[in-house]
Amino acid sequence: GDIAGAMEQARTAQESEPLSPLVNGGVAHTFYLARRYEEAIAECEKSLEVDPNFILAIHVKGMCRALQGRLAEAVTIGERSVSMSGGAPFYLAVLGHYYGRSGATDKVRQVVQQLKDMAGHRYVSPQCFAYIHAGMNEIDQAFEWQAKVYDDGASPFNYFSPLIENLHSDPRHSAELQRMQLRAWANDPSHPRSS
Repeated sequence: GDIAGAMEQARTAQESEPLSPLVNGGVAHTFYLARRYEEAIAECEKSLEVDPNFILAIHVKGMCRALQGRLAEAVTIGERSVSMSGGAPFYLAVLGHYYGRSGATDKVRQVVQQLKDMAGHRYVSPQCFAYIHAGMNEIDQAFEWQAKVYDDGASPFNYFSPLIENLHSDPRHSAELQRMQLRAWANDPSHPRSS
C-alpha cells in the first residue's frame, strides 16, 4: 500500500541500471500496480527498446491496455505473450481473462480446457482460474478458485493486481488477504503475532 515508497525504490533501481530491461520492467509493473497505466507503458517501451522480446514488459503493457479498455490490443499482446512463453499457464490465463473481458466466451472455454489438460502433466496454479473467472465477471467462481490459491500455498502477489479489481471490493477478498497475512505471521518467528 506504500505507493510513494515503491516508486522511490523503483526509481532508485532505475538510476542505478537505466538500460536494464528487468529494472525498467519492474518500474513499469510498479506504475501498473499504482494504476498509472500510461506511465507504465512508457516504462515498458524503455525495456522493449533494449530487448524487443522482453516478456515482462510485453505482459505489463497488455494488462495496462486491458484496463484502459483497449481489449483488442490486449488480446494481441496476450497472444504474443503466450506464444513467447511456450504456453506458460499464467500467461495463458491472463489471455483467457482478456477474452472474458472482450466477450469471447468460446475462446475462454478453449483456454480453460487447455489449462485443465496441462494440469495433468505440469503445475497450473489455481490463480489462473481465478483470473479467468474474474475476466468473465463470474465473481463467485473466482473466489472459489482464490480460496484454492491459499490452500496451494501461493504468494499473495497476484491478489493485488488491478486486473482483478472487480474482486477487490468484495469482503471475501479482504478475508483472503487476512488469511494470507496470518499465514505470513505464523511463518515469521520475529513477528509479534506469530507467538
